[in-house]
Amino acid sequence: MKVPCGGFRIDDDTLKLKEDGTLYAAGGGGSIPKPLTYDYMPEGYPSKSVGTVTLMEEQEVTPFTDGGEGLMSAVSPVTLELADGDNLTVIWDGVSYDTVVTMIRGQFPAFGNLGLAGMGDVTDYPFLYLNVGSPTWVTADTATSHTIKVTVTKTVYNTMDVNMLPKAGENYGVVKKDEIVTAYVLPARVLQDQMNKAVDDFMAGKAKITWSGDNIIYAFRNSDTEIIVRTSQDPVNSYRYTVDEMTHTYSKTGVAALDQSEISVRSIYIKTEDGTDYVGPIMGVSNTNEAADSYIKYGSTRIYEDGIAIKSSGSSKMFKITVDDSGNISATEVT
Repeated sequence: MKVPCGGFRIDDDTLKLKEDGTLYAAGGGGSIPKPLTYDYMPEGYPSKSVGTVTLMEEQEVTPFTDGGEGLMSAVSPVTLELADGDNLTVIWDGVSYDTVVTMIRGQFPAFGNLGLAGMGDVTDYPFLYLNVGSPTWVTADTATSHTIKVTVTKTVYNTMDVNMLPKAGENYGVVKKDEIVTAYVLPARVLQDQMNKAVDDFMAGKAKITWSGDNIIYAFRNSDTEIIVRTSQDPVNSYRYTVDEMTHTYSKTGVAALDQSEISVRSIYIKTEDGTDYVGPIMGVSNTNEAADSYIKYGSTRIYEDGIAIKSSGSSKMFKITVDDSGNISATEVT
């Protein structure tokens, strides 16, 4: 078959198809697979390959402190993102070790000498990494610092170049980085810088935080070393967390709720009778948390669960007014 094309022609020797539809290249120099593989994607289009990804840059980890039973431990400066079966290379004090990630109890990643923690067979690895609440390096070596680097061999996905995407419009297009909401899923113990970044993003409306399984509904950072949070599981109480000076971490264990006297109601609003508007604020109030007698206070007036206390018209004395089931009113002096 010959097809005239204005100065050149396409014939059986120029273009051929296999029975399965695969196209032979002109001149018999191979074939183009169908469908196309990543090897045939133009530059700038997405692709994938197997490569080496650095999970933790080479750095000195210190201090390793006595953890008992002849072991030394240190909090990892990096929380490694690991999956069961990941093939890792760990450079420990200049020596390379190949190891595989194991999930302890199906949820806690660990690798290295699992026998150091009684979680598996004893091996020749001089280290153990595990993340049960906090990322930790463990070793039997008595040195107080070690140089560590971690890489993983895995499939690397190269995303499409942003220049290949349409410009952002009302309904589609490239999403701006500052519009992305980041989901932080944090363990019970988390590094100071990571938590501060998460709280800052939360306060800016750019993040949601799950901390040790609890969803954070309120977060405020008082300083570089102190945060206050409330969770959806306990929305009433606020909790203060401070940084451990030794480990530079926040720990979501063993922290009591803020004293209720630190919580104040700033104002009260009353809706108009026809329901169209709000009048107020009409008063500012604060509450106490005294062990024997709790009340809400407005000026000198106190509102109790079972009565109200007002100041005497003739002196500074306070009298609590109560009413019994028969409607009898009585007043008792309070201090």
